[in-house]
Amino acid sequence: MIKKTSLSNKEIRKLVGLNIALYRKMRGFSQEQLADGIDKSASYISQIESDGRDANPTLDILIDISRFLNVKLYKLFQIENFVDAGE
Repeated sequence: MIKKTSLSNKEIRKLVGLNIALYRKMRGFSQEQLADGIDKSASYISQIESDGRDANPTLDILIDISRFLNVKLYKLFQIENFVDAGE
């Protein structure tokens, strides 16, 4: 879980990756299907979902992902799905 405090860049990348994986799975897509839908490789999607460090997706790629998943872009940055229950 992530604590709801000031997040580092690394934590934000992890949060975005977790949200992408969450919404992708909710929509019933595999990493390969998402990758094909945005013209990227499945390994790139895997990197984004794991921590984003190596992938470091651009805003344009995040927009493409949000459109493919039919999720508003800001939802990829929401922390509410992953905060500690005690917060």
